[in-house]
Amino acid sequence: MPLLIAIVASVVIRTILGILWYSPLLFAQPYIIDTHGSIKKFEEKHGNANHSIPYIVSFLYAFTQAFAFASLVQWFAIQSVLEACRVAIFLWVSCCAGPSMVHHFFDGRSTLRLFFIHYSYDLASFLASMSLCFLLQ
Repeated sequence: MPLLIAIVASVVIRTILGILWYSPLLFAQPYIIDTHGSIKKFEEKHGNANHSIPYIVSFLYAFTQAFAFASLVQWFAIQSVLEACRVAIFLWVSCCAGPSMVHHFFDGRSTLRLFFIHYSYDLASFLASMSLCFLLQ
């Protein structure tokens, strides 16, 4: 049961973090400008579009990530939040930011700012999820 609670809490935290991260309160405007050129172009392209598929994929990924993190906490017998954060940073650098940076620049994507927006969100969610999985184990 604690594993299930940790997974659900981790998914909830990742979802809330994502909503805040890409909201006008934080990074919505620079994200839209870097991906579409202007807010007007974004609204023209996505005005009444159905966005359910990206949210479904994100939700499924959040469960997969939470399950993996909760499993790692148990497998590695993590003993503190600091240790959980170290593992999260290691995973982020080796499995998320590093490989994604290579693709980001080879694909000629727009800016370093866009890379920062996306992958600092991933880092924050890795840290929050791994810490929660440790605390709720």
